[in-house]
Amino acid sequence: MDRKINSLNGLGIKKLMQLAMHVLRNIAPVSPEKTLEAIERAVNGAEGEAFVTRESSHSIEFVRLLRRFAYDPELFDRSVALLIRYALSEEKNENYNSIRDILKSLFYIYLSGTHASLEDRAKVIEKLVDSEDQDEQELGLFYSMPHWKHGILVRLTSSNLGRGPEIMGIIQIHEMK
Repeated sequence: MDRKINSLNGLGIKKLMQLAMHVLRNIAPVSPEKTLEAIERAVNGAEGEAFVTRESSHSIEFVRLLRRFAYDPELFDRSVALLIRYALSEEKNENYNSIRDILKSLFYIYLSGTHASLEDRAKVIEKLVDSEDQDEQELGLFYSMPHWKHGILVRLTSSNLGRGPEIMGIIQIHEMK
């Protein structure tokens, strides 16, 4: 009998978590700043390392929320910092709902899906590449790859609402030495 009660309690908790995630997904667009603060508290809390792993329940939903928050230039750095922690927790060759690919999409030159400036995005890559941690360095190099084409670095002077350039004249091509 105790075993049945325990299994029912587990089912109740699972349903409760699904309801909580449903509520969070619906509240997040209304107050992204407060939602981000709540996620930051969870990540930086006592069980933070367990929270930012793929094995954590609903991790991909939190990653998708953070990806949406990164659209806003004022929330970009904080959202990306959390996304990096998630990305570092997954296997490098993960293909199913890859957090690394979700994060990488913020660093495309064209259709980046963020209003963050090129400079803000470049700072993230530079910080990763300059890190003492080899995994962070590899992540930084991974994210810099969308900018490389045939030995030249293509650089935008404006991210133009995350869609890309309206006029080709705002693209500068820098030859790499």
